Amino acid sequence: MENLRANHFESRDSGLNKNEFNLSAKSGRSVGKGKLCAAKIIRVVTVPPVFAALLTTILYIAMGDAAFANRFHYAEAVFSLSLLPVVPYALCAVIPALKKRGRKFERTVALIFSVTGYFMGAAFAFFGGGVQVEKVMFATYLCSGLLLAILSFIFKYRASGHACGVAGPVAMLTAYLGAAFLPAALLLVPIGISSVRLGRHTVLQVIIGSAVSVAADNRIDNRVLYSAGQAALRMNCFPSDVRVCFGIPLSTTSKSIFFDRDPNHVML
Repeated sequence: MENLRANHFESRDSGLNKNEFNLSAKSGRSVGKGKLCAAKIIRVVTVPPVFAALLTTILYIAMGDAAFANRFHYAEAVFSLSLLPVVPYALCAVIPALKKRGRKFERTVALIFSVTGYFMGAAFAFFGGGVQVEKVMFATYLCSGLLLAILSFIFKYRASGHACGVAGPVAMLTAYLGAAFLPAALLLVPIGISSVRLGRHTVLQVIIGSAVSVAADNRIDNRVLYSAGQAALRMNCFPSDVRVCFGIPLSTTSKSIFFDRDPNHVML
């Protein structure tokens, strides 16, 4: 166990590494085929496009024109948030050359298609006469998608898109339609377990994916700061057994604190 723990955190400064995945296998505990099958089913039925379709449809049925300007705006939202993001998976399934490039390629292309759809939907909502609810919805998806893209492409950190795609819609439905939708947040538990069991994400990646989505949904400007977490560790702000830390600053001011700062300005 000590060797496992040492390998698990062998490089604190480089963040999370491959040793964080499939810990059950590394520790000698086998996972039954039934559990793996259940985990795969959970991953499939809780993909972000499915929850995006549920979000838009429930809002449209419950709020009508207060949620979307008209039926065309609703249809465009379904296309941008639910149909366009799944195109890469369909292409990889039917084109062997793409399928051979592996899951990492598939996930990368899917993220690009998703963010493209979010840009298209946001542009249509803001410049095509959309109402406030659809503007908030697309702005939330766009902010969350951009943040996940930055984490994935720049920092090489795979925050959970599944958790993000579930936490955001649940938070928005709760905000607009009432606390009756709040229990749906419990879906994050089986999603997190299945993600970890299949080696897709670590527990921390699931938590971060959920946090950034809920923050964006509540119009709270946020970033994931690796340097802040490393600084806290090196300053011994936490007990010695804490090896991984991230800083997530939040801002609710009218102007983003992350842009247009003086070069010599220090953000505290």
